[in-house]
Amino acid sequence: MKESVPRAFSYVQAKKTELGIARVLDVSDIHVEIVDLLGDRVEADVAAARAGDHSTKKL
Repeated sequence: MKESVPRAFSYVQAKKTELGIARVLDVSDIHVEIVDLLGDRVEADVAAARAGDHSTKKL
């Protein structure tokens, strides 16, 4: 997961205009926190949410 986050962010940065999110990325801070709540290091689904947005989107 540690390598996946920077790789995904680089991809989004490269495609931000095509994805229609250039302005949002240019004026927003991005914070990612990954927590293994069970401590068992088992792969799990990943989700993302925007600050101020109470919806969660599966990745």
